[in-house]
Amino acid sequence: MNRDEKLQYQEEIESYFQNKKVYDLFEKLLKELVIYKPQHPIDYLIDRLKKKDTKRFFITSGSGTERKEVALAVANELGYKHISMGDLIQKELLKKLETSKKIQKSTSNYALVEDDIAIELFKNEAIKYKDESYIVEGFPRSRVNKSN
Repeated sequence: MNRDEKLQYQEEIESYFQNKKVYDLFEKLLKELVIYKPQHPIDYLIDRLKKKDTKRFFITSGSGTERKEVALAVANELGYKHISMGDLIQKELLKKLETSKKIQKSTSNYALVEDDIAIELFKNEAIKYKDESYIVEGFPRSRVNKSN
């Protein structure tokens, strides 16, 4: 193979990898190897390639918007789970526990639910869908929520 043929071949291969998004996949897998440093990297890569990628979307906006309707429509369209912070809060209120009393006090005063409660409610729900893609609406609502 002469120099021009090698160059053309290289360009074809690069174009193929780019079109098939192989570079992106390799980069992502390499980053995971560096971050997680698995004991058996080949087994890790094989398992990782078999797993479906999960996506997380957070839809936030001010009160009075159609945030929930948008989140539900997008979740249905993409086949993702939908997590509604408002629904989680309502379910928690029905439990009549100490947390419920704190939530009731906040909502009675037209205030946001305490950060630690909101974060805990979200974490408990999100863990159920750890291997699935989901859309969250209504969370985070404060700077503390965002940083956790």
